[in-house]
Formats: sequence, C-alpha cells, structure tokens
Amino acid sequence: MLVKKVCKQCGENGYNLRLNEKLLCPDCADLESKEMSMSKITNLVKFFKAQEARSKREEKNFNFIFKKYQKARDLEKKGEIDKALTIYLKLLENIPPGTDYYTRPCIILEKKHEYAQAIEICDMAIKGIREDRFNADEEEFLHRKNRLLKKLEKDSIS
Repeated sequence: MLVKKVCKQCGENGYNLRLNEKLLCPDCADLESKEMSMSKITNLVKFFKAQEARSKREEKNFNFIFKKYQKARDLEKKGEIDKALTIYLKLLENIPPGTDYYTRPCIILEKKHEYAQAIEICDMAIKGIREDRFNADEEEFLHRKNRLLKKLEKDSIS
C-alpha cells in the first residue's frame, strides 16, 4: 500500500515525494537551509559589529586612562607628588589593565610610609592578575606586599 506524503511547509503531496527528516520536500528543505545560512550570516554580522563597538569603547577607555597616567607621571617628575598620587589613586577606580598603574602609587605610598594603603593596591593588582584582567607576573606585587608588611610591622612595634 502506497502512502501519500505531504510537505509540512508547502503542502505539496504525492506518492513519490521525497521528504527529509523534518517532513519537508526538497524545495522547502533547500529554502530552509538557505534561510538558516542567512540567519547565521546575520548573527555573525551582529557579533562582529558588537566586537567592533566593544573594541572602540576599550580603546577610548585606554586612551583616557593613559592620558591621566601620563599627567600623573609628569607631575611626579616635577616633584608634585601629592597631586600625582591623587591622580594615580583615582585611576585605580577604573581597574586599569597594566602593572604600572599599580606600581607607581605603591612606590609613592611606600616613600610616604603609608604602607597599609600600598598593601591594598598590591592586593588589587594581584587580584587583577589572577582574574586575567591583565597579563603580568604577580611575583612583583607579592614581593612588594611582603616587604610592605614587614615595614608596617616594624612601624607598629616602634
């Protein structure tokens, strides 16, 4: 006994009609495949546009942070340490992706004997490195933190 087959999409029917696993005739299956391909292309275009927008935002953010960092470095070189430190500390609120943003304020705070705050910055840097927010070796900050802890302990004994 022959069974009449019917395409779910277009309603074409017949005894010799070849349907795929989704019960679509060859024409509808081909059309669905093309639509899926177009959908994939549309999704890729959206993805790349989002990536491009993200890259532009990151570049803009980097440029903003780096300009502020350069300003702080210039102030530091001129001997305006407190003004430079204020800028460095403000930059840390943006969680910048690089060790120098953490190193410079640590150095200044260590010179000012403000060890506890310098230790906090070391911890921020170590956390950032461990979370892969920037690529660096945490040993520098672990070593600095240990040195600062010893100085802090020595100050508290004195």
